[in-house]
Amino acid sequence: MKSGWSIPLDRLVEKAKVDVETVARKATLQLFQSVIELSPVGNPDLWKANQGQVYKRETHNIFVQALNADIAADPRSFTKSGKQKVPFAKTKSAKALRAAFPNKAGKGYVGGRFRANWNVAAGTPDRTTTDATQRARSDAEAQKALSLELGGVIYMTNSLPYAKRLEDGWSKQAPTGMVRKSAIQFARFVRKSKP
Repeated sequence: MKSGWSIPLDRLVEKAKVDVETVARKATLQLFQSVIELSPVGNPDLWKANQGQVYKRETHNIFVQALNADIAADPRSFTKSGKQKVPFAKTKSAKALRAAFPNKAGKGYVGGRFRANWNVAAGTPDRTTTDATQRARSDAEAQKALSLELGGVIYMTNSLPYAKRLEDGWSKQAPTGMVRKSAIQFARFVRKSKP
């Protein structure tokens, strides 16, 4: 009986090796992207100090519409000939509401620095920090997963002083952290990366 095996074993092993590397790289990239995506970006609307301003922005136009409904329903708002005496109040655009009821933030505060401070390195952790706030920086770091040599340790680090607190649930945007939550998904990332 003849075997139907037609691919030489060395070629099959080589093909499997390439596939394992591809899967490892893709899954690692997805892991890193997940950490970045889950990383909170400062949102002054969520800060306790700004809840009054947020409430005013959210309710201003509702109160204006209610006031205008009262004006329209009150006969005293009109002359006997039907001409309006009492003008309607005006609603405001989202931009105008932000200007009228601005948030408070620390001097020089700019959101996004934590998300932009993820670093990827092979062999030893990259503990540098940057003042960058653009997500594109961390996305470029994550892309390193596709080119770093496999077989060693690849680190993804964030060395800002509050990184550990954020991982431990300090932010309402990431109450279960970013790294732990992403690491739990790693098996799924591997399955998604298989050809």
